[in-house]
Amino acid sequence: MAHIKVTAIFTTAFFMIAAGTVSNSWQLYYMAAIVLALPAVSLAIGRLSLNGIAVTREADSPIWAEQRTPVTLTLTAAGQWPRLCFEVRDILPRYLHRVEPETPLIDIIVGGSAVARYWIQPEKRGRYQIEHAEISTRDPMGLFTFRKRIRADTELIVYPVPFDLEGIAHSGGPRPHAMMRSTSTYRGSEAEADGVRPYVPGDPLRRIHWKTVARTGDLHVLEFADARAVEVHIVLDCHNGGAVGEGADTAFEYLVRAAAAVAHDAIQKQATVSLAATTEDGDLVERGSGTEHLMAILSALARVEPTQTVRLARHRGVFGTGASHTRSLAVLTADADPEQAQRLAAATAEGLSVTVIWCDSRSFRPETTSRRLMPENYTGRLNAAGVRVISLQRASTHEDSIVPIIPVSHGYS
Repeated sequence: MAHIKVTAIFTTAFFMIAAGTVSNSWQLYYMAAIVLALPAVSLAIGRLSLNGIAVTREADSPIWAEQRTPVTLTLTAAGQWPRLCFEVRDILPRYLHRVEPETPLIDIIVGGSAVARYWIQPEKRGRYQIEHAEISTRDPMGLFTFRKRIRADTELIVYPVPFDLEGIAHSGGPRPHAMMRSTSTYRGSEAEADGVRPYVPGDPLRRIHWKTVARTGDLHVLEFADARAVEVHIVLDCHNGGAVGEGADTAFEYLVRAAAAVAHDAIQKQATVSLAATTEDGDLVERGSGTEHLMAILSALARVEPTQTVRLARHRGVFGTGASHTRSLAVLTADADPEQAQRLAAATAEGLSVTVIWCDSRSFRPETTSRRLMPENYTGRLNAAGVRVISLQRASTHEDSIVPIIPVSHGYS
């Protein structure tokens, strides 16, 4: 369309010049000059219309992976003239997708603002930085398109969606949450009250101490002394060997979702949970319980990436200290390292309850999907030492959001 307009402008100017020459009418020369100047004037107006525009962004955070969420962009313009027919579009990072492909046109009135709203859907968990918004407009004659990127930083935290551990209980195979069922008990069951403490989100309402609430005006609950209260320490291996696959369909993403499921299941059963990840920063969530603590663990899991070159067994102190009948260790890894198996076997011999959730990264390679046997020198040593082993494998018919845990090993009670 633009080239047709340009052709019409130059054709009009040419005939005006020709008519002025034939009729000796100098006024036509001025008219031709004005017509030829119109594209330049329109170009200048289009460029100036991008000046003085600011963009702010509002988005819900944190959200869950694959959850649609609205994003609101607010445009404000300085100056004393309106800005018409603008488009605004965020420059989204990888794995963060826009739901609607079309961007509506917006107008900014003098001294006012305009709002554009759209929906996004993250493909996978993570920490996303949306840094720029791109605004675009056309000149009044529609000959040129102008674009400008405006800085507008927004951080979006996307939590991993835990595997449905309960769903696998009806598959006929071993229950992946048997570790938590066999070792954890609700705090305070069959125990005597040991005092009163402030209410923490996640505490059962039946334990509220109403006399203290009436006296102080704040929620308090009974604290119980229970020798069987369980502590679960989750260790996530961030070795780069887990970076096999694409997008949300990788071995490491399976491990992260499994770690979220273990944490959720343990906290539901009133266990004390801690998390360690073998990242360069040594990400660690200290021991805690309740809903707020679960959100802290999910936030940490949203940020980890498989970038480590040092194997899990070489990280000192990652397995924690102190073995007891009330402490469980859950190790999530895609690295079948014999040295790691040796350390875990030693921890089991010291009395620590150990469960290994191992993801077969070979199942994410199309050329090896038919062979899903776990290395015998790794799992054999673990099973011989009494370590519970769960295997995660890529589903043969992978759907958008549901990926099952497939236990294939033995040693699970």
